[in-house]
Amino acid sequence: MILMSNFDYDCIIIGGGASGLMCGSYLAKKISRLAIIDSNSRLGKKLSLTGNGRCNMSNSNIETSNYSSDDSSFVDSAFSQVDVNESLSFFESKLSVLTSSKDYLVYPYTYKAETVVEAFREYIKDNSIELLLGRSVVAINPIDGGARVTCSSKETYTSRYVVVATGGMSYPKTGSDGSGYKLVLPFVGTENLENPMPALVQLLSNDKNIKSLSGIRSQVKVSIRGSKSINDVIAVEKGEILFTDYGISGICIMQLSSLCLSYAKRNKNYPIVYIDFFDSYSLEDVVHMILRRQESFPNRSIVGALSGMINSKIVEVILKRHNLDGRVLISYLQRNKVETIAMELKSFSVNISGTMGFDFAQVTHGGIKLNSLSHLTMRLKSNKHIFLCGEILNVDGPCGGYNLQWAWTSGILAAKGVIKSIEGEETNEV
Repeated sequence: MILMSNFDYDCIIIGGGASGLMCGSYLAKKISRLAIIDSNSRLGKKLSLTGNGRCNMSNSNIETSNYSSDDSSFVDSAFSQVDVNESLSFFESKLSVLTSSKDYLVYPYTYKAETVVEAFREYIKDNSIELLLGRSVVAINPIDGGARVTCSSKETYTSRYVVVATGGMSYPKTGSDGSGYKLVLPFVGTENLENPMPALVQLLSNDKNIKSLSGIRSQVKVSIRGSKSINDVIAVEKGEILFTDYGISGICIMQLSSLCLSYAKRNKNYPIVYIDFFDSYSLEDVVHMILRRQESFPNRSIVGALSGMINSKIVEVILKRHNLDGRVLISYLQRNKVETIAMELKSFSVNISGTMGFDFAQVTHGGIKLNSLSHLTMRLKSNKHIFLCGEILNVDGPCGGYNLQWAWTSGILAAKGVIKSIEGEETNEV
């Protein structure tokens, strides 16, 4: 498919991340004059870091209900048009990426993100897509029949179509610094930008005792509450938690992070995190565990007697909170104090003071609202020459390949949208 014109390109893709690379690769054999502009000197800088370098590239059990957005029907429509199978088939048949699945999680067979990045690079090289690297785009201006793209270096390029795939604001050092919003806002208005916030990010705590737990990992149930009331639960997650010098981390914490930040924005204070170290046991069960240890090890200290059921540093923090001396023999511990310790083990509170921010966030919560786009083509309603895809949009999902799958799906949809537009122009010319 060739569209002859006086433009420099038939399509320019701004952004060489996950969605931009997928969009460009899908278009590669469909149009002849295609370019990718990226501020980095190499493509896929952020993609190479995903999944701690392992690249959890998809999830075979994608549910659109897992995504946060301003229009769930839009997300549902996108996945009905380009599902997991289609995107993974493209990886296998076009990019020659061998994949491996484990508990619904899809990885490259090498378990290395660089494998995926290199596959894109080689495919782009094979298909002679022009790369304009080390260039930061500062403006997109409408012109008759297309758009002009201006870079900070004052270089300009004209194109029939432009795909904005600049990402959100997570990991700004990789080029995902929010600059894409500035490019798009003149076309959609500030009212169509959902306030971007860091998501899938570690939480900060000003609790002076938490630092002493740094390095401890535990399988737990985590709930966030707006108050101390057990009836004020906002959300619950299960998984591994990691205590750190700055607060708490782990997948279950990161899953809850955007909800914590959203709550803070609305209420001017952060919710409280509660950790259940014994999710499989009732409160009464935990009380009896402690009582049995009291009977079995009467001459041990409280800390020593409980060391076999929970990390001793956690016990020390609990005892400190209730002015109890861990060196005291457990046989001296009164029943009400046993119940207090058990309650703490089932509902250990951590005060949250913030997040680690965009520098450490895996994804952006918020972005350009979906009602700005056609759900069939990813094209702006306000300008038929501009398309959006990827993290710049107000769509984000949990850990587990959801966000990269959105990148693949939206990137392919945008590519198909460009193809439809070109075909429409050709039809109109006939």
